[in-house]
Amino acid sequence: MIPYWIMFILPSIAAIFPQRSTLPLRQLLLVSLGIFYVLLIGLRSDVGGDWANYLHIYHHSMIVTGLNWAGLDPGYVFLNRLMGSLGLGIYGVNLVCGMFFVSGVIVFASRQPLPWLAIAVVVPYLMVVVAMGYTRQSAALGLVFWGLAILRDGHVRRYAVIIIFAALFHKTALLMLPIGFLAAGSGNRLVNITILVSTGIIFGAVLLQAHFEALWQNYVEIQMVSAGGMIRVLMNVVAAAALFVFWKRWKSEFSDFRLWFWIAVLSIVCLGLVGFASTAVDRVALYFAPLQVVVFSRLPVLIHDTMFRTWAVVIIISYYAVVLWIWLNYAIHAHYWLPYQNVLFQ
Repeated sequence: MIPYWIMFILPSIAAIFPQRSTLPLRQLLLVSLGIFYVLLIGLRSDVGGDWANYLHIYHHSMIVTGLNWAGLDPGYVFLNRLMGSLGLGIYGVNLVCGMFFVSGVIVFASRQPLPWLAIAVVVPYLMVVVAMGYTRQSAALGLVFWGLAILRDGHVRRYAVIIIFAALFHKTALLMLPIGFLAAGSGNRLVNITILVSTGIIFGAVLLQAHFEALWQNYVEIQMVSAGGMIRVLMNVVAAAALFVFWKRWKSEFSDFRLWFWIAVLSIVCLGLVGFASTAVDRVALYFAPLQVVVFSRLPVLIHDTMFRTWAVVIIISYYAVVLWIWLNYAIHAHYWLPYQNVLFQ
């Protein structure tokens, strides 16, 4: 468990005891922490509940050709073939996917008023569980983090391109495409809706057609159950509730309320659907988890009293420390992550 706690404690200490530093130094520290995370994620060995499945995908990717790629995630298949041709194996695949995830998190966190707190919020579930367990979707989620950071600046078209690229690693990322329209300002709404709807239809048809029937059967008709799905959805709902409570201050401090308002609404919708298809909703709710990061890394800023602001940071970190502790000790599948192993130490 020690490596996982180190991953969490490093940004937590920096968040609780902030030090004045120049922008280049802060960026250097963030990048250094990011490299540390990439090495832990990418060079892990036999860690994660789907480790055997990803090994199977890796070997299968070496033999798929042409139209046999239909129904697969082409970006992930291509990456597997590339790493295989370079002799880097599954570790090369995991390193690249880890880079996608961590770089997206670092870029997103660096644009928050309390970047170290933002990273601390990511670690317990999104980094430890998702990045080390759901390799394909973690790569897509990292790209979604990139896209959301860009979308805040109003670059809807760039956001659409990034989401389409993310969908090459996990098709479900396409569900984030309409978020760009919901968050768009009124000035270019007609252009934005045309772009987003058309790209969504085209790429959705290409990527999901061959796989939609299997997805529907697996996730809905046979009621695949995701252990802890309700809890993870509720974590998003807690963040949504905090956003609604502080919405007036949020709108006065930050310009992207519209974006996070809609993500908060969709998070609440997931709560109503999780009993219908827990695995499907759980996987979709992963893309709304950045709401936790942005809300809890900004919430202390909305508190004007310095002492209460510090206590807010401590409470948030304590909350996520409890999340990590409970998952490592009581999660049904936690034994697939324990003990942590890395090829650097074998």
